[in-house]
Amino acid sequence: MHGIRTLALEHRILATNTFGRIEALTEMGQLQQEQGRELGEALGWFVQLRLRHQIRRLEASDQDRDPTPNLLDLQALNKMERDLLRDALQIVKGFKKHLAQRYHLEV
Repeated sequence: MHGIRTLALEHRILATNTFGRIEALTEMGQLQQEQGRELGEALGWFVQLRLRHQIRRLEASDQDRDPTPNLLDLQALNKMERDLLRDALQIVKGFKKHLAQRYHLEV
């Protein structure tokens, strides 16, 4: 999200959510079509996975508040979910590499 936000600020994109920013960056040619589509799908998967996990934890708990709402239990994921998570993380890794090269962030 921060990398997309950085690109959006650089290009004066006014969209306030990451999906809108990805779409605008793609339309401007700052992201390749495939890269924009993959980043949007990966973000969608992360959001969906986190929400489903939060709902499961709330249903299983008698507490009103979850102290670790973003913590995922990887053991609770089935094989397909783990594969999708792995693929999404690879997309993010590639995007991070792209940002590091673009903004000369190599350490």
